[in-house]
Amino acid sequence: MAEITHVERQVLEEYRDLRISLEELRTLVSARMDFNFRAQSMYTRGINKHVGPAIPGIPIEIRHLEAAYSKWKNGELPMLVLSDWASMLLMNDDYDIADDESDVVAEWLNHAAIGEVGAIIKG
Repeated sequence: MAEITHVERQVLEEYRDLRISLEELRTLVSARMDFNFRAQSMYTRGINKHVGPAIPGIPIEIRHLEAAYSKWKNGELPMLVLSDWASMLLMNDDYDIADDESDVVAEWLNHAAIGEVGAIIKG
């Protein structure tokens, strides 16, 4: 299996940081994976990887969640976009949750992925 390229890593980091959209991600890493996140439902999502995970993984830290939550809270990010973003970070093994923050990050992403904003606010 092919290793992650510098460009693919940069694209995945840009998505993690919410600098590109899900559709831009789809276009830019189509050789690495394909996915189906149906716009009609935040509960119908699938990802198919064509290569192994990035080594090292692309880190996800609490600061990434705080930035996404802030954008959502300020109305810059619709709930479905936040939910898709969280789902991609959970489902795509190119991303790696920091060990010392794994419980908090995983719980936050799981709540966001299914649109449980109340649980995010309390978390």
